[in-house]
Amino acid sequence: MKTISMILTLVLAVFGYAEASAQQDSSKTMEQQKILVVYYSWSGNTEAVARLIQSETKADLFEIELQNPYPANYSACVDEYRADKRENRVRPLKSKVENIAGYDIIFLGSPIWSGTIAPPVKTFLSGHDLSGKRIIPFVTHGGGGAGSSFTDMKKLAPRAEFSKGLSLYGSRSGFDGEVKKWLKQMEVEK
Repeated sequence: MKTISMILTLVLAVFGYAEASAQQDSSKTMEQQKILVVYYSWSGNTEAVARLIQSETKADLFEIELQNPYPANYSACVDEYRADKRENRVRPLKSKVENIAGYDIIFLGSPIWSGTIAPPVKTFLSGHDLSGKRIIPFVTHGGGGAGSSFTDMKKLAPRAEFSKGLSLYGSRSGFDGEVKKWLKQMEVEK
């Protein structure tokens, strides 16, 4: 009987410790969580949103850059993008986020290209282990909406936890109100 009592006490102690640890991890406040804003921007629209999010959250900022960037001319960019897509070419990134493990929340921004995220964002997602991270996606578009971008992000980072994404139409200005409202809903403003 003593042995059963000791085993039961030990089991309860282990479960109690595990529960206390879980509560401690989940009770991390926003101020204690490390936040990173990652974005790719071709025209500057996605960058404007990323910088606004960074300003509101006091997060670190990382721009996804290509070793061989797409041309600044729209028609030339579209031609190169289509050629890359047709030939399954992946353009390498200039750099990776070396300390990605140190971040709890990652805002991930992309322009919409052909109804989904831009190729550099796909390359970023494929090249980083985002297991256990909270990903908060945002996209900018010229009128076609978010398309399959949020679903495609989830497919490329299946072990991450995704929050509701934000889809913004238009140019570099006028996003402030929408972004601030969305950040409050995501409970990440500081």
